[in-house]
Amino acid sequence: MAEVKNRQKIDKEIESPWQVAWRHFKKNKLGMAGLIVLIIIALMAIFAPQLSPNSPFSTNILQANQPPGGDFPLGTDRVGRCILSRMLHGARVSILVGLISMSISVFIGTTLGLIAGYFGGLTDTLISRLIDIVRSVPFLIMAIIIASIWGPGLYRLMVLIGVLSWTGVARLVRGEVLALREREFIHASRASGANDSRIMFKHLLPNTFAPIIVNATLAVAAAILSEAALSFLGLGIQPPMPSWGNMLNEARNLVILESRPWFWMPPGFMIIITVLSINFMGDGLRDALDPKLTR
Repeated sequence: MAEVKNRQKIDKEIESPWQVAWRHFKKNKLGMAGLIVLIIIALMAIFAPQLSPNSPFSTNILQANQPPGGDFPLGTDRVGRCILSRMLHGARVSILVGLISMSISVFIGTTLGLIAGYFGGLTDTLISRLIDIVRSVPFLIMAIIIASIWGPGLYRLMVLIGVLSWTGVARLVRGEVLALREREFIHASRASGANDSRIMFKHLLPNTFAPIIVNATLAVAAAILSEAALSFLGLGIQPPMPSWGNMLNEARNLVILESRPWFWMPPGFMIIITVLSINFMGDGLRDALDPKLTR
């Protein structure tokens, strides 16, 4: 018995940091629940063509405004399109926007934050002032102005959200690098003849992965909300391509809000569930990856 306990203790001691993080993440019930819900939503998006009872694009005025039931489990919209089919296909668009926008913002923010934190001085001052300028203008106002000039569209929307959302991760990475660059292992790397690029990407960047991952998770939720807001205003994804945001846009009429809740409740519910699940998972990741926690 003592041998088994000793072996388990040794196995635990040789776990990698990511294995330790996963073990702690599994203990977080809300985080695991969020992950499971997100997997289900991702599978719904991937298999949307197979799960959809009808085409999300076909219209039929004779079947317009039907309540849930029969061939249309969640009813139809003003031109007779199946709400359920559009909601499933809209998951593809909303999740894609969230992931691509997050990737753009993380790439820009990580690069600038790494450069500012490592080189310091005038470089840090210029990048920090740029961050302050971008953050000084409310995101939604800036997004509306640029989207109005640039025009709506899926790819434009992803780039727009990504380019306007990098400041948070830039400040995070800059702060982490400022704390790390004076550590002993960085001085040892310099003494061994490592150049700036090697120190930045080989030693500093890997040590900032944990907070970047948590920030990236929450950035996906923010991007999904931004897409929904811009599409709701008519500046995002344009019909007939379905997204949860433009499905809500079709329900702006007071009569529809009061008498046809099946227009807006399914996409609204999906946005809430997706964003909550991402936030729960992000909180779980933050706790699991926090080096200050007692392991």
